[in-house]
Amino acid sequence: MGVTMFAKDPVNAGTKQVLAPFFSPAQYDFWARQLGSTRAWSRCFARVLSRSDEAKDTITLRLKPNQNFGGFAAGQHVNLSAVIQGCRVSRSYSFSNIPNVHGWVELTVRRDPAGLMSRWLFDNALPGTVLELDGSFGDMTAAAFGTAPLLLLAAGTGITPLMSLLREQAEQGMPRSTTLCYWARTADQLCFQRDIKALADAFKNFTVHTVVTSGVADNRISKAQLRALGAGVSGAQIMACGGSEFVERARMCTAVSAGSFQAESFSFPKEVAMEGAEQRFKIDLLASGRSVEVSNRQTLLEALQQHGVAVPSGCRMGICNTCSCLKTDGITQHVESETGDTNSNSRIRLCVTRAASDLQLAI
Repeated sequence: MGVTMFAKDPVNAGTKQVLAPFFSPAQYDFWARQLGSTRAWSRCFARVLSRSDEAKDTITLRLKPNQNFGGFAAGQHVNLSAVIQGCRVSRSYSFSNIPNVHGWVELTVRRDPAGLMSRWLFDNALPGTVLELDGSFGDMTAAAFGTAPLLLLAAGTGITPLMSLLREQAEQGMPRSTTLCYWARTADQLCFQRDIKALADAFKNFTVHTVVTSGVADNRISKAQLRALGAGVSGAQIMACGGSEFVERARMCTAVSAGSFQAESFSFPKEVAMEGAEQRFKIDLLASGRSVEVSNRQTLLEALQQHGVAVPSGCRMGICNTCSCLKTDGITQHVESETGDTNSNSRIRLCVTRAASDLQLAI
């Protein structure tokens, strides 16, 4: 059977029933990859179709997922996985395009000097490269839109999900008055400039303001700055995306007059400093029968991975819930909190949780 035939044969329920006596899902996936196909039993592999420069140190990857991709809504994110140095690494990225008849997706990635995945993608994600996608997630979508004017506030790569939402609005004829305010450190870090200008030229009710912060004293978002830009806050539906400090400043300076406010932050939570001596706790992993000792100075995800426990993870910021697991006993503490969660049989996100006692986890 040739590669083309294999690639066009969907692994539907009937096909699986026929193949099940002869192939395990892992075997099917292995031979599909050997034949150059992105077909898989249930996993979603995606082939890089193209890559393009978006701004300084920023690229957009266009990928074609296989038949197992569950789709996405404008404004959502996805966990992208690759094998790096022999280990499967996952990180969350926002879609920058909108659903289309071609079935491809676009992810816009900025190179982080300390980011393992982003550096690997810049060096290795060339046309033909096969990556893996998990399910889409995120609530900052057009499903939440009302009829009020829309005010989009973006900082840095926070523009990515908002660009997806803008493109969706444009496809619908820009049905409401929309303003985009976009902050970046330098002008060459501003993404999607050609597309944003084209939208501003095409739609009279779309206005864009860009702010370059480097070299300007305290040029961060503020009430005064929004007034100076002419960004209408009163009664507006506001969507903000950027680092945690930007999102909090956006929330504070629009809180009184905004009609509604939704935000997503892509930076790590600010951890509450632990007082006193370091403590170590025993973690019983019920599914594997293992026990490990962890420090209360680390998140559970960091500690478990140091012990070689293979824990699925994605954003590592408490957003995507990929590392969520059931805690059956013990006390845990969120990294941003000084109080502990004593509830048994509760789900915790390992990436933003520390041990505050001995624990039992259903992993």
